[in-house]
Order: sequence, then C-alpha cells, then structure tokens
Amino acid sequence: MASPQELEALGDDRYLSEITRCIFKAGFVWRVIENKWPKFEEAFEGFVPLYWQQVSPEVLERL
Repeated sequence: MASPQELEALGDDRYLSEITRCIFKAGFVWRVIENKWPKFEEAFEGFVPLYWQQVSPEVLERL
C-alpha cells in the first residue's frame, strides 16, 4: 500500500487511469485488461483530465 506522500505525488491522470482500469476489470477477465492496458492509455491520451475537459464531441464519438 502506498504512503500518503506517495499518493500525493501521483498526478490526476494516474488516479483517472486506475479508476478506469478497476471499472473495466469488474466486467472482464483481469488478464485481458492488463494485456490491453497500454492501448487504453494510448486511446485515452494518458488519461490527462485537462485534455478530456477540452475534447470535442466528435473525438468522443470516435472512441
């Protein structure tokens, strides 16, 4: 388990990434999600919240 200092050092993108990973793991075989996770990171632009605040509806539709 991470210390409070380690958690504080994480960026918002890592929190969003981990929350998303947990959601997908709830409905799929974990091994499948882990194997495909690098493509998720790529598709979701590294889960950077500021990027997703500014993304157009057209980009969202393509996902």
